[in-house]
Amino acid sequence: MTNFDGSIARNIEQCPLLRLPLELRNKIWRFVLGDQLIHIDYQHNHGLTFEQNEELTKTLLFSSVTFKFVGSAWRHIVCQNHAPEDQPDRKLQHPARPRETRCVGPHWDCKTDYPQPDPNLPVNFKGHETIQLTILRACRSIYVETNQILFSTNTFSFDDSIALKHFMMTRRAHQKRLIRSLRIDINWWSRRDNCAGAWSTTLSMALVRSLSNLRTVRVQLNAVPPGRDFYHDEFTNFETLMTSFHWKYMLVNFGQGLRKLSTLPLTDVQVGVRGFSEEGSPWPAEMRKQMADYWQSKLINPKGAEIYEKEERDRMDEARLRREAREAAKAAIEAIWREEARVAKEAQIREMNKKQDQELQSP
Repeated sequence: MTNFDGSIARNIEQCPLLRLPLELRNKIWRFVLGDQLIHIDYQHNHGLTFEQNEELTKTLLFSSVTFKFVGSAWRHIVCQNHAPEDQPDRKLQHPARPRETRCVGPHWDCKTDYPQPDPNLPVNFKGHETIQLTILRACRSIYVETNQILFSTNTFSFDDSIALKHFMMTRRAHQKRLIRSLRIDINWWSRRDNCAGAWSTTLSMALVRSLSNLRTVRVQLNAVPPGRDFYHDEFTNFETLMTSFHWKYMLVNFGQGLRKLSTLPLTDVQVGVRGFSEEGSPWPAEMRKQMADYWQSKLINPKGAEIYEKEERDRMDEARLRREAREAAKAAIEAIWREEARVAKEAQIREMNKKQDQELQSP
């Protein structure tokens, strides 16, 4: 018997909870830790590396219980509005100006910028329910059982590509294989770092392959309506949008990452598109639904892996042809330059020879 097996046996003997049947224990763990939509955020400093940011945030909170620095850049809350992605926006009234209202999504109140409490004290912030992760530290046996429930039954939600990247980077391989549901909230309209192609970079094929048991994907696209509010262009239907620069911009930002997710055998996909616009220039609901249906069909396609591989081969072939064309053009220009240099040198030599002949013939 290994030390690990011996530790589990001792825990079962000493803990009445672990003497319950496994099915009953799993129900308890699931009630405490599972079946939730969890919004996760990582408060990072753009000028620091991940390791430097961890060291900095650790020193921002000192525990009066353990007398150690326990600060963390991670924040998470349990969503109180587990709404579908296509739920209509609601109007929010300004607290100081009652006549002013704005449309907000179902997760507007899910804020993860709360101050970090001491993890060793039972402190709860009003309106911010968090997962009680301290139960995972009870003993090794409970950690093994609850770890599976935590990752396999919850939906993890991210609205920042850096948070998703660091979260997956700090998970072990077996934890990523347990994840079955993922939600990503993408701001197409923003110029933040999470829209400068970072989503497509974060959703790499290596990450997608590590999420082998992922079956549910929820996507929320926060997009500017492609009208006068967006580069002063006008689009009357979804087909004209697909041929525009804005569509190519979207594919670079996050479209390639979503296409990688289509290589997984997904069974449940929800896509919602929200349009941020001024009064009088709304993005028609029909166009937003067409875009949502487009991406939903791409993600849940049974032949998604084949289509993605073919698109990647075509893209690589196209890139190779462009590279060969650039190299051929460069070689042609260099040949013209060499020819011009040769002609100029020959002309210079002829001129020098002519001058020498004139000097020899002069008295």
